[in-house]
Amino acid sequence: MVLQSNMIPHSESRPNIRIEMESGARRVGNLLSVSFLAVGEIERLKIPKLTYSKRSDGLWKSTCLEVFIRPEKAHEKYCELNFSPSGEWAAYAFDGYRDKMHMAHFRNPIVNFEATVSTLHLWAEMRLPDIFSGVIDIGLSAVLEEKSGHKSYWALEHPEGKPDFHHPDSFVLKLPAS
Repeated sequence: MVLQSNMIPHSESRPNIRIEMESGARRVGNLLSVSFLAVGEIERLKIPKLTYSKRSDGLWKSTCLEVFIRPEKAHEKYCELNFSPSGEWAAYAFDGYRDKMHMAHFRNPIVNFEATVSTLHLWAEMRLPDIFSGVIDIGLSAVLEEKSGHKSYWALEHPEGKPDFHHPDSFVLKLPAS
């Protein structure tokens, strides 16, 4: 099953450039694939230089695509995965809402990236740990940094208040177990 949806910028961080985003997720067994597509004035985005795939911290400080995953039924534990156009990635686990962050044990995900003057496409594929063997709730989000330094925060849905991708209301996609 593939779930796709348009992403929306947070009302307090609208982009200063013309851009639209969509994202999608697909699960086959314990393999999760995610995809992000931005269309518009991509040449005005600050895109990290391509490097080799490696685990790295602080990716959310620039253009970065994020996936939040938790087991279904309001399970408090969840994981955050960050993917940069540079090929770098990060994986963190939380015991509850922004509680006790620690490195999550994910095998090296595959991260692919393409950009043109008008499109930015990033897709990643990773094996899910056993905690995610049943139905999972997912939040897809993105930080887009413009060359001017302005950042916009995108998600499928935003909770009230400031941008907060960790908020339980942001986990809006439901993917069944295979």
